[in-house]
Amino acid sequence: MSAPPFDAVLPRPTLLRLLALLALVLAPHALHLPPWATAGVLLALVWRVANLQRGFTLPNRAARVMLTLAAFAGIYASYGRIAGQHSGTALLVLMSVLKLLEMRSLRDVRVMVGLLYFLVFAQFLFSQEIWTVLWLLACVTAITGLLVEVSAVSGQPTPSASWRPYWRRGAVIVAQALPLMVVLFVLFPRIPGPIWGLPADAGVSRSGMPDSMSPGDISELILSDEQ
Repeated sequence: MSAPPFDAVLPRPTLLRLLALLALVLAPHALHLPPWATAGVLLALVWRVANLQRGFTLPNRAARVMLTLAAFAGIYASYGRIAGQHSGTALLVLMSVLKLLEMRSLRDVRVMVGLLYFLVFAQFLFSQEIWTVLWLLACVTAITGLLVEVSAVSGQPTPSASWRPYWRRGAVIVAQALPLMVVLFVLFPRIPGPIWGLPADAGVSRSGMPDSMSPGDISELILSDEQ
């Protein structure tokens, strides 16, 4: 039995709102991605919009495998590694937009919404400034509203209700979670430094003698040209 048309899974306006929200979530990551990765993200978004609006064919399985291998090779060529703060986040971004190109079922949509939350959290590895917090809080509110909408309108290609009540419900859910967030922020012990104590691309130490040292600082070394 063939799969139903994607428009029968979710209304097209809901899918377009998902794409727009994905673009908003990925926008801050463009500051940390190589130019070729940013271009690939834009191409994937345009391709998916063209598929929804004009019926452009999505890449088949073989093409998606080739794109996945190319993404891994590009990340390794750009960073010299796959794991790490910058390389791992770039890989997450690319895998998310590749998932976008194979999104054909309601399960795929829910996975995509879940990836949006991970992409929001990943931005905190680079910045915890107030503008970042406000931007990503707005994104989390919108993602939660989208999740409510997806759950409510699945299987209804022409829903009668507006999307606003669903997103308003998402805002209420986030607002209800804020007091708990404040309690955890005040009471939960915080590690000094960046989130989770993770410096830029942690995992290795650099050659040379710093002003201060602690046990384990020279467990892993890489050469550095820094003066």
